[in-house]
Amino acid sequence: MTSHDRSEQTGSERRDRHDRRPEKGSGDPEARLFGRYRIQGELGRGSMGRVLLLAEDTVLGSAGSVPLSDAPTAAPIAPELRPSGAIAPLIACKVLERPELRADFLREFELLRRLAHPAFPTPLRLIASPRLPSGLASDARPPDLLALMERVEGQPLAPTLMPPAALAPRLAWQLLGALDHLHRSGFVHGDLAPPNVIWAASGALRLLDLGAGGAIGSRAGKTSGVLAYAAPERLEGAPLSAASDLWSAGALLFGAVHGRHPYPGYPASRHATPDHSKLAASPLDPLLDRLLSRAPADRHPSAAAALAELESLFPEAALGQWPATPHAFVDAGGRIADAAVELARLGREGRPAHVDLAGPAGSGKSRALIELLERLAVLGLPGLEIPVGDGRGESWVRAALAALNAPDDPGGRLTSLARAVASTGGPVVLAVDDLATAPAVRALLGRLARAMSAVPERFPGLLLVTAGLEDEGAAATPLPLWTVDDARQALELRFPGRRISARDLEALIEASRGRPG
Repeated sequence: MTSHDRSEQTGSERRDRHDRRPEKGSGDPEARLFGRYRIQGELGRGSMGRVLLLAEDTVLGSAGSVPLSDAPTAAPIAPELRPSGAIAPLIACKVLERPELRADFLREFELLRRLAHPAFPTPLRLIASPRLPSGLASDARPPDLLALMERVEGQPLAPTLMPPAALAPRLAWQLLGALDHLHRSGFVHGDLAPPNVIWAASGALRLLDLGAGGAIGSRAGKTSGVLAYAAPERLEGAPLSAASDLWSAGALLFGAVHGRHPYPGYPASRHATPDHSKLAASPLDPLLDRLLSRAPADRHPSAAAALAELESLFPEAALGQWPATPHAFVDAGGRIADAAVELARLGREGRPAHVDLAGPAGSGKSRALIELLERLAVLGLPGLEIPVGDGRGESWVRAALAALNAPDDPGGRLTSLARAVASTGGPVVLAVDDLATAPAVRALLGRLARAMSAVPERFPGLLLVTAGLEDEGAAATPLPLWTVDDARQALELRFPGRRISARDLEALIEASRGRPG
């Protein structure tokens, strides 16, 4: 027997959850998330919960605010959606409202972080929320986790929204390249359908929603997603495979080239070969016909093989190049994992604790701080990153109070912060980066760290994480230099399935002085 999750949804019925305009009247236009993000509206609802559109609020941050990510959006933000004074891209926020799907939620976020590929949305933050604005969550089940993601803009790769013919080879090259990277990493998308494959006028293509996917060979007997784009063997209960993704890619690209599904009436009506009747021939047809072979063994053996055929048909200029993208984080020496476990232990005991990530400029303190916050979120500890803002200590305390939905304190006193953390029931992690740009905030947090150590009973449940505090009274957690094994792990994530010699890795470590990241 085969179970069909979301089988009633078709490509025309499922609107893209990242690209669609916010529903009018969805949410309070003045609502704030953690005092830092303005809720612009609701982009849609998925199987795990709703997806919100956020804009970073710069009122508290002032000129010192730092955007979540330097990654550009796929297309310009529409003027009517650009909030006044915003300096960061609009953000998609996935809210977990079904706690029983927590493992799936975390798995998809972690997979996106590992992939670190320009065809997939950039995951920005994983947040375990201590408290949310009223009206954000359902009354019955308050959210447990939120995932802040790059907001992807563009159009679904649907037959009714055919891209210009000149773009078709480039879109095919990007789609197959993304699948090659995904499959080499051991995963299958599992739901390649118009709502989940977005293209922009610039020619950029992005893949969304990995929730229906999984490891190669998994999910036997479970077919989820848009059935009109599911490979025949998946409809019969076969497990996820690279071949099933290739069939779905062929169906998508056939529609992009010819303006209709390769098998009209599919899946109710199935044919042995794609229907080319009354269609103009395309240079891509031989490639598409092989991708759409009914038997998996008759398709290309891999996405890399399909890419090689495509590259033999078109000049490089017609296919384009991938933009640069940051590599996945590597926890050199396991230092961040150890710090997360220790902080979680102390927090659950109700004891305050402080971790300061130390290292020279360029050593990766900012990325390590984000990694530590996300590991703590996975362990169930609420955590918030509070920007240094305008650089004044009292402004930072007031921003932290706003993030915790606590009463404002114009004086910015640390006692108010201690009361706010205690009122949540604790523990709560507060994280601060960019302290080199804000001496006053650094001085205030130095006093806070020393007070937490001297009189811990005044700060129950407060876990403070800083990057570059460098206070004499605070213990530092130095980020270690990379080893050859760390470099190998990073390159295997960046270039999955490729073999790299030990000699090359040693040369990389030597040339970068142990900090190739």
